[in-house]
Amino acid sequence: MRHAAWGVLGAALLMASPIAGQSPQQSAPPSPAPASQPVFRAGVDVVRLDVRATDASGKPIPDLRPDEVEVIDDGARQPIVLFQHIAASGRTYSEAAQRTIASEISTNQGAPRGQLYVLVFDQVHITSGTEQRVREAAESFLRKRFRPEDRVAVFGLPGPGPNLPFTSSLNTAIAQLHGVRGDLQRVTTPGDRDMTVNEAYEILRGNDAVLTRFLTATNGVPDRTGVIPDVSGKSGGGDEATVRQLVKDHANQVVADADAESRRFLDMVSQMLRGFRGIDGRKTVILFSEGFHSDNISRVIDDVAAAAAESYAVVYSFDLNRRTQNLGTMPTGSDTGAEISSRLEPLGTLATETNGKLVIDALSHLDEALDALGAAEPDYYVIGFPAPSAALASREEYRHVTVRVKRPGAQVSARTGYVAGPPQTPADRRRTIDTALAAPFGQQGLRVEYTTYVGQSEHPGLQGVAVSLESELPIAPASSTASADVVFVVRDLRTGQVAASGTDQVALPHEPAPGSTTGRGGWHTRFDLAAGDYLMRCIVREPGGLVGSADRQFTVHALSGPDPATSDLVLGTPGDHLPVRTLAYSDDLLSGAVRVYGRSEAQIAGLSASLDLVSLAAAPAGDADRPVRSIGGVVGAPRASDSGVLRDVTFTVPLSDVPAGSYVAHVVVRAGGEVVSDLRRQVEVVSGARPASVDAQEATTAPAAATPTPAAPNVKDVLHGGVVRQIVEQANQSDVAAVRQAASHAAGGRWSQVAPALAAVPAANPDAGRLRALARFQSGDYVGAAADFEALFDASPNDASLAFVLGWARIGAGRQVAAASAFRSAAYLDPTLVPAHLALAETYVRLNQPALAVQALEAGLARLPQSVELKQMLADLKK
Repeated sequence: MRHAAWGVLGAALLMASPIAGQSPQQSAPPSPAPASQPVFRAGVDVVRLDVRATDASGKPIPDLRPDEVEVIDDGARQPIVLFQHIAASGRTYSEAAQRTIASEISTNQGAPRGQLYVLVFDQVHITSGTEQRVREAAESFLRKRFRPEDRVAVFGLPGPGPNLPFTSSLNTAIAQLHGVRGDLQRVTTPGDRDMTVNEAYEILRGNDAVLTRFLTATNGVPDRTGVIPDVSGKSGGGDEATVRQLVKDHANQVVADADAESRRFLDMVSQMLRGFRGIDGRKTVILFSEGFHSDNISRVIDDVAAAAAESYAVVYSFDLNRRTQNLGTMPTGSDTGAEISSRLEPLGTLATETNGKLVIDALSHLDEALDALGAAEPDYYVIGFPAPSAALASREEYRHVTVRVKRPGAQVSARTGYVAGPPQTPADRRRTIDTALAAPFGQQGLRVEYTTYVGQSEHPGLQGVAVSLESELPIAPASSTASADVVFVVRDLRTGQVAASGTDQVALPHEPAPGSTTGRGGWHTRFDLAAGDYLMRCIVREPGGLVGSADRQFTVHALSGPDPATSDLVLGTPGDHLPVRTLAYSDDLLSGAVRVYGRSEAQIAGLSASLDLVSLAAAPAGDADRPVRSIGGVVGAPRASDSGVLRDVTFTVPLSDVPAGSYVAHVVVRAGGEVVSDLRRQVEVVSGARPASVDAQEATTAPAAATPTPAAPNVKDVLHGGVVRQIVEQANQSDVAAVRQAASHAAGGRWSQVAPALAAVPAANPDAGRLRALARFQSGDYVGAAADFEALFDASPNDASLAFVLGWARIGAGRQVAAASAFRSAAYLDPTLVPAHLALAETYVRLNQPALAVQALEAGLARLPQSVELKQMLADLKK
C-alpha cells in the first residue's frame, strides 16, 4: 500500500502549508526531436506574426505543423520558437467556457474570447453626407454581430469626433457613432480659386494634359474662373511659361495642404494603434475612408503598418467613394476613375501590409460587407521567431518578411512585416501584468494550464485551496537563476470582491521539453476561502515580456457543515505531487486519495468508496460509461480534527492491461448507503514504465544558413521579354567597347560571360550596372540582383524598365509586397507598359488580394482601353 499512502501524504502536506512554491511537473513521454530544432531561450526578443493557412478549397488548415512554415527575413530563414493555433471552438461562448474556464483543468488554449473591433472613421476623407450612411451601417453591424464577450473601440480622426477605447457596452459604442462627421473637400476654393485636389497632384506629377486642360478651357462650367485670372493678374499678363509656373506653384500649395491633412490623420492612427500594444489578441480595424493621395507620405503609411504590427492589428479598408455622385459636381474633364484609384492605393497598402482586405466600392454593399466580416470566425496561427540582430539595432524600423507554407496545395496569407519595438524596461513588467489583469480575455503569449484541489483548512469556517499550475517558458542557461513572474487574483463571483491574491516567481527551465521549443515550469500555491463560487485569473510573464493568462471558475463547498463532505480527488504516482494533468504508466500503479469530513465518528461510520476508470475514447453506444477498471477504496481509521472527525480513503489501481489513452477516474463516496460525493479527475495512461530520467540535449538557436530563395514560377522568363531586350540594346549602343561586348553576350544568352567582360568597367557606368544586375538575376542570386536594381533605380527614379525588372528580382527573392511596389512604380512611370500592369495584378493575386488586382487592371485599362491582355485577365478575375 506504499503508493496509496503517498497519495494521502501528498495531499495532507500541501493542504496544511499556506505557502507558495514550485515543484517539478510531470512531462509527457519523450518524443524524438531533430538535433537542429530551435529553442526559445530566455532574454530573446521574440517577434510574433499571425498567419492564415488554407487548403486548395479555401478552408482553414487545422493541423499545420511548425516544420511546415518558413519565415524569411532579409533573405535568411528564421527559426520558429513559438507556434500556436488560434481557432474558433465551434461552440457557443458558454460551451467553450465549460470546457476551459469551468473545466477540471483551466487553460488559455481554446478558451472563449470575443472579437476586438476597432471602428476608425477618416473624417477628413469622408464627403459630408456620406457619414450618415456609414453611421447607420455601423450601428446595424454592431446590433447584429456584437456579442457580450466582444469589445469595440470607436474613433473619428482627426477630432472632434468619437474617441472611445475598448468597451463591452453596445449602447455606449452606438452613442459614439452619432459624433462621426465628414469633411472631405475635393475642390479647394481659397480666394476664388477652384483647382481640384486631384488636378493639383496630377500637375505636380508632370501630367501636361491636365495642366493644359486647366489653362485652356472651362469645359462648360460657367464659374470655372479659378486660378487662371488670378495668376494672370500676378504675372501682369505674362507669357505662357510664367502662367504655367504660377499654376504649378498653386498646385504645390494645394498638395501641401492635402498632405498635411493626410499626415495628421495617419499620425493619429499610429498613436491609436500603439495604445493597444498591451492588449493581447488580434484587433480587427475597420477603416472607413474615401482615401487620399500617397505621393509624399509613404513613410507615414509605413509607420501605420509598423504600429499595426506592434499591436497585432489587421486593417480592413472600406472604400466609401461614390462612383457617380461624389464627383458629379466637379469640373468636367476630371478623371474620376484615375482619382479613385490613386486615392485607394494607400488604403490597399495598409490592408496588404497587415493581412487585411480592401473592400472596393463598399457603399454599394456596405451592410453585406460588414456582416461578412463579423461572420468570419478566427482561424489563424501565431508564430514567433527571435528578432535578428539587425532588427534589434534599429527597433523602430519596419522590416518586411515572407512567410511560406511548404504543405502542397496550401495557401498562406500573413502580415508583411514587423518592428522589434522598444526594449523591455522594469516599468514594462508591472504594466504588462496590470494590463493582463484588466484584459477582457486570457492572454495567449504562453500556454498556461492549472487546476485546483480543495481540502479543509486549519482555520475554522474556511477551506484550503491548493493551486497547481504549469506553463511553457523559455530556456535559461545552465548557470542562470532567471525566473518568470506569476500573479493570481481570486474574486467572489457574486460580488466581484478580491478574496485572495498573490505574486511569486517560477524558475525558468534549463532544458526544453521533449520535442518542443520551450520548457515547462511548475508552480504551487495555497490559500483559504469561504464556501462560495469564485473566478480566478493566473498570469505568467517571462522575462522577455511574453504573457500567458488563464481564467478559472470553481466552487468551494463547505467541509465543516452539518453533512458529511469530502476533499477533491487527488491522483498521482510517486514523486508527482498534485499534478495539473495526471500521467500514469501501464507498468506502474495509479494511486488516489479522498479525505472525508464529518461532525462525528458515527456520521461517517458506514463509509465506502469506489473508483471506476472510464475511457474517454469513442465507444459504441451503451459502452461509453463502461469502466476498464473498477476498484474499491480502502477506508482508513477515524481521526479527530478541529471540526470533528476525518477519514482517508485511498485507491491503488494496477494498469498493466489498461490500453494507453485518456481516461477519467470516477470516484463515488457513500456513507450509510447515501452518496456523500461524486468526484472526477482526468488521467493519461502511457504504455511502458516511467523513465528514470528524461535526457534532452540542448538545441541550438543559431539561424539556419541562408539558402537560395526559390523563384516564383518562370521568373526568369522576364529575361526573354521586351523590357530586358531594350536594356540590352541600349547597352549595345554604349561608347565603351567592353559594355558592347557584354551586351552581345547577354543578347546571345551567354550570361555567365557578362560579368567577366565588364571586369574593367567602372561601377558608375549605368549600362554596365544594368547588365551586371541582370547577370546576377539570371544566375539565381535574386537577393543580390534586387539590391543592385534598387541602387540603380534610386539613381534613375524615372526609369520604368528598371522598376519593372526590380519587381521581378524581388519576386525571386520572395518579397511579394515589395515587388508590388516596384510594379506600381513601373506602371505609373510608363502607363503603356502592359507587362507592368499584368505583373502588378498577378502579384496581388499571389498576395490573396483579388480586389487590388482588379483595381490594378482597371487602372491599366483606363490608360490602355484596347489592351487584350488586360481585358482577358480582368475577365478571368471577375468570373
